[in-house]
Amino acid sequence: SPIAEASIVERDNKRYRGKQVTKLFGTLKTKEKWKNIKNLNNGMASVVAKSGYAIQTTANINSNGKSKDYSFKYKSYQVTGYKKQNDKKRKIFAKSRHKHFHDGLSWLNYVRGLSLHQNHKFDFEVFNLGRFYRVSGVVNSIEQVMTPLGEKESYRISLKIATKHRGKTKSVDSTVWISTDSQRIPVQMMMSTKLGLAKVLINKIEKY
Repeated sequence: SPIAEASIVERDNKRYRGKQVTKLFGTLKTKEKWKNIKNLNNGMASVVAKSGYAIQTTANINSNGKSKDYSFKYKSYQVTGYKKQNDKKRKIFAKSRHKHFHDGLSWLNYVRGLSLHQNHKFDFEVFNLGRFYRVSGVVNSIEQVMTPLGEKESYRISLKIATKHRGKTKSVDSTVWISTDSQRIPVQMMMSTKLGLAKVLINKIEKY
């Protein structure tokens, strides 16, 4: 059964420093019966430019009562920001790449906007909570998925997410189901964790 539930709110046609942007808000919370094993209460907010790439990201990651706050700003191929854990001193980030990259929320909108079809392949880079990830994806099949939003015909998309840590490349596998209708709702995700295979259901998605 799902160990966590997620919600996504998308607000279009907002203004940020005089520019038209989309604002994304996401939450991820552990379901009640799993809280004694891993109690997550995470929130993230992104300001996304018309290009589809994030301008700014803020996040609060709360795991088993330990809280971390992140704030990042993006310009061209660069990211600057900080991480603050509990009341400790901020850790400053300043990193760059040779091309554009997504943040922890905008990548999902990027995939939703692709011309998805069976066997379609794609790849992109993500900067999330201080680290870069290379994501490779392929559309495996079309399936019916039962969700709190009702039954949805969905693309089953396999993702391989890789990052370098202390000189070694580590990767995890994940699967996301995105509805085939015009809304392209990300109805379900499955990912490998230290606790095993974890299923996340989208219990709410709003756009206004």
